[in-house]
Amino acid sequence: MPPLNEGDLMFMPITDPAISLPQAIDITKKQNTAILAAPEVAGVVAKISRAETSTDPAPVNMTETIVSLKPESQWRPGMTRERLIGELDVATTLPGVSSIWTQPIINRINMLTTGIRSEVGVKIFGDDLRVLEERARAVAAALRPIRGAADVYPEQVTGVPYIDIRVKRD
Repeated sequence: MPPLNEGDLMFMPITDPAISLPQAIDITKKQNTAILAAPEVAGVVAKISRAETSTDPAPVNMTETIVSLKPESQWRPGMTRERLIGELDVATTLPGVSSIWTQPIINRINMLTTGIRSEVGVKIFGDDLRVLEERARAVAAALRPIRGAADVYPEQVTGVPYIDIRVKRD
C-alpha cells in the first residue's frame, strides 16, 4: 500500500547525547533557516528534546521539526516531494548530526509501536557497547547500497553522561 501523503514533513535531526541546550538551539536555528529558504515551505516549528508526557519517547538529543508545506500548486515547476526532501536534506546537513525525513502522523505511530524513528529499522541487542557499535556500522554499510534505502545510519552508541557521587558519611 502506498504511503499516505500527510501534506507536511517531519525532519528529525539527532546529535550527540551529551549536547548542551544552547548547542541544540543553535543547530535547530541554522537548520530551520535553511528549511525556510525553500519556496515550497510555508513554516517550520521545532521541539528540542522530550515533551513532559509519557507518550513522548524522544531522547534528549533529538529534535522534531514539523515542516508545513504550501499547496503543490504553489511549488516550483517540476518539483516533487522526493526532490524537495533531497534539497532540504542537503541544505540541513551539519557535521555530527544524523537526520531523517518522514511525516508527522506515521512517525508518531512508528515511534510509539517500535521505538524506531523510521518505517524500517534494525535493532541489535547486547551488553558490550563497542561490539554493538561495530555491528551497527557493519549493518548500516551493508544496507546503504540497497536501492531505495535512504537515511541509513547507525545510532550513536554512547554511555550516559552522569557523575557517580559516593558520599563518605564519616
